[in-house]
Amino acid sequence: MIEEKPKKEPDYYIGVGLCFGVAFGALYDNIGLGIALGLVFGVAWQQNAKKKISKKQELPPKNN
Repeated sequence: MIEEKPKKEPDYYIGVGLCFGVAFGALYDNIGLGIALGLVFGVAWQQNAKKKISKKQELPPKNN
């Protein structure tokens, strides 16, 4: 029996981007810039993940 791994929702990536942004902002003493950049990269990552999910759902299953 094959168990499927639980997949991360695409909304997960915004939070990860914000965490990295805050960390880099604290590192460079500019929290505001870090939050902004983390949000931008998190949203970009989220959109990329959503596109991958929609492409997988559109493809027909492979016949082996």
